[in-house]
Amino acid sequence: MGGNAFDYVSRIEQKNIMPTLKQEVEPILNKLGIKNYKLLGSALKKDESSGDLDIGIEWNDVLKALNKSEISNGFSADLVKELFRNANLSHIPIKFFGAMATITIPIIGQENEFVQTDLMFFNDLEYGELAKYSPEKNTSNYKSVIKNFLFYSIFPVLRFDEKYINDMLVEYKQYMVNDIGMFIKTVNKINQKKPEKLLKNFKIINKKFITSNWNEIWNLILGPKFKKSDWNSFETLYNFMNSTDFKHNDKLNEIIINFKDALDKNNYKYPKEIEGE
Repeated sequence: MGGNAFDYVSRIEQKNIMPTLKQEVEPILNKLGIKNYKLLGSALKKDESSGDLDIGIEWNDVLKALNKSEISNGFSADLVKELFRNANLSHIPIKFFGAMATITIPIIGQENEFVQTDLMFFNDLEYGELAKYSPEKNTSNYKSVIKNFLFYSIFPVLRFDEKYINDMLVEYKQYMVNDIGMFIKTVNKINQKKPEKLLKNFKIINKKFITSNWNEIWNLILGPKFKKSDWNSFETLYNFMNSTDFKHNDKLNEIIINFKDALDKNNYKYPKEIEGE
């Protein structure tokens, strides 16, 4: 979230991150019944300070803490709210953004200041660590979000099982990745109540889970020669995609167009590597 969910939060100084985790975050997680977590993202990889703390939590730990026996395939804000109520922590400000709960935590070493803390839920922490991986210090000129935009720009060019009515695309399947893993989603524009009329926008009608193993995801989307080290930064991913090892190299121009569109919509500048493309 970048620390902008609450208007009264501050940046946390590098030296205060671990004390704040130990003295403020861990006691809250313990009360919630969460035993295992990981600090994700760039918090410990920056020079001086960070805008927020990203905490990875396995969703099954939430279910265990609530004595829920059913297997959950998705995040539920209601269950997180129940978790906080059961732990008598309902006084803590909390907001929900997709598969994430955002709270504020007092900063140890910065009197009367609070840091935004994002609780992110995953099927497993290893998956979450790679999903939110941030470049090591001095290894990239760009934030990890730029790399993610490039990666997700591949997906639209891999549509399959397309269906048309009068030469108009009305249904297709496409890969998607979220905090659970990879899915194949089916989307269409067919009005179920009035099939003769089409919807204005495509709507997801089905999602089929594929995997939460990043090696399998990379192999499917990028090819068998993609290595974990190629995931380090925007630069390493971009360089791989410009090589013949990238299995969809023939679609690179389309992918870059999608990438630029995503950057424009989210008000990010183009990396210098694509300025002339």
